[in-house]
Amino acid sequence: MKIYQITGVIILATLLGLLIILYAASTSILLGGFARIEEEIAVQDCDRMVCALVDDITMLDAVVYEWASRDETRAYVSGYSSMGGFSHLNDRILERLGINVVLVVSGGGRILDSRGYDFGEGASIEVPESLKGHIGPGLPLSTHEGPDSTLTGIVMLPQGPMLVASRPVLAPVSDEVAGSFVMGRFFDDAEVTRISTMVSLPVELITTEVVLAHPEYDTIFRQSDLTSRPFIGRNEDDLVAVDAPVKIQPLGEKHLAGYSLVKDIYGSPALMMRTTLPRDIYTQGKVSTFYFLVFLLGGGLIIMVLIILTLERSVLSRLSFLSARVHAIGSRKDFSDRLSVDGDDEVSTLASAINGMLAELESTQLALHDRLYATEERYRVFFNTGTDALLVHGIRRDGTPGTFIEANEAACGQLGYFRHEMLRITPFELLAAGEEEKYPRIMRDLLDHEHSLYETVYTSYDGALIPMEVNAHLFEHMGDAAVLLVARNISERRETERLKFEAFKQIEKNMEQFAILNDHLRNPLQVIVGLTLLHLEDEQMAENILEQAGIINNIVHQLDRGWIESEKIRDWLRKYYEFD
Repeated sequence: MKIYQITGVIILATLLGLLIILYAASTSILLGGFARIEEEIAVQDCDRMVCALVDDITMLDAVVYEWASRDETRAYVSGYSSMGGFSHLNDRILERLGINVVLVVSGGGRILDSRGYDFGEGASIEVPESLKGHIGPGLPLSTHEGPDSTLTGIVMLPQGPMLVASRPVLAPVSDEVAGSFVMGRFFDDAEVTRISTMVSLPVELITTEVVLAHPEYDTIFRQSDLTSRPFIGRNEDDLVAVDAPVKIQPLGEKHLAGYSLVKDIYGSPALMMRTTLPRDIYTQGKVSTFYFLVFLLGGGLIIMVLIILTLERSVLSRLSFLSARVHAIGSRKDFSDRLSVDGDDEVSTLASAINGMLAELESTQLALHDRLYATEERYRVFFNTGTDALLVHGIRRDGTPGTFIEANEAACGQLGYFRHEMLRITPFELLAAGEEEKYPRIMRDLLDHEHSLYETVYTSYDGALIPMEVNAHLFEHMGDAAVLLVARNISERRETERLKFEAFKQIEKNMEQFAILNDHLRNPLQVIVGLTLLHLEDEQMAENILEQAGIINNIVHQLDRGWIESEKIRDWLRKYYEFD
């Protein structure tokens, strides 16, 4: 039987079993119980949200208590301090404490000093006048009956809700209440985000303005749910008591909304905190969680075990063996190895196809190996048998030459470097002093025309200066721009040119000496001839002298003609050898 036939039989049997089980168990799902559990969890989440807010206010109260108990605060409120203002709280401390406003109040309810700080702007601000309206004789924030009195909660301001805490400031020499110390922090988006992060719930504030704009919010809490107690208070054991009614309302089949009512320091409703919770339990119950956990876990597991055993025996074990063998061959890159799988199905057919592919890969690998070896050999012969130095370097992003990436034996030999040393330096490090100034122009010419021919001077490893004629070509090397330098040592050529130049100078000098020599010979000769003609007593002697003078004159004429021929040779050398 083929694999697809086995798979079809297994899937068909599984579907029939699941349909029968689903039909038998569909009536056993009880959504009501899940809904009650869901509501209880939502109430707990709302309580966590409120507790996070209470923790913030409690921490604020602890800060206020610490500052109200300080000696400098007590002295300032009681009038014992000579300072013109309460300067102990600066902007840096307010930012570190996370405080927006600070008020120091006298026992009569008069504000002695106040500070404000804006976290967003990072600068001092004036304390809102709306907050100062909550400070005065008989008002809760500035009235404390005893040293253990405290007031914490929320005050609604036009700028938004504010978390406040007030503690009594005692006189320095007694425990009488001399004034109040008040701190506040705006209950803004940043604070809401922090609470949301703490409780891992989406938290939203619904203020009085929103309630007025959306009447449906006004019906969430009935009048019977409200009391005159403030949001936060203290019981007889000095423990924090929280009064925040909670209501849960469905928002459809996928979400629940939890509302917690928060009252201000006067006991009046100030705002609602809302969180949205997914109805995971209800949804899971609706899609038959109980069915999947009991019936499918019981009857379906038996079917699945049978399927797994059948597949493991007939298909999976063979495929695992085949996969392991292919992976091993690939890791070793030994394409001469072959697979052996018994049977007459798709797995064995796949093994045969893989064996055929391995045979092709083996043949291709051998051919590529031979071609690669031949190519490398040709490259090695071409690169290293020449007498010219061959160097290859990359180009950096800024257009300057990078380090050498290849160098032939001639380059290493002429410059005195080992190959591994050559591959660690750049062309700049080979240039003699003063040659670096030419290189930017050479690089620009090379990048513009992809070719450049120039002469330069390299410095060998031992410091010797080697004049070079460099033929540079721009090409692409493994996707990046690179430069091939064909450098020829022109020391001998320059020496030959120097010798030619000196020989030509010597020829010039000899020609000048020949011209002078001719004059020096011709002048005495004319004197001899003249004296001979004056004294003809011995005609035979005079004739011999005149004959020898004629021979000498012919020699001088030959020297003149030789000088003229030398002049032609000199002009030819000037024309074709560029001597000057």
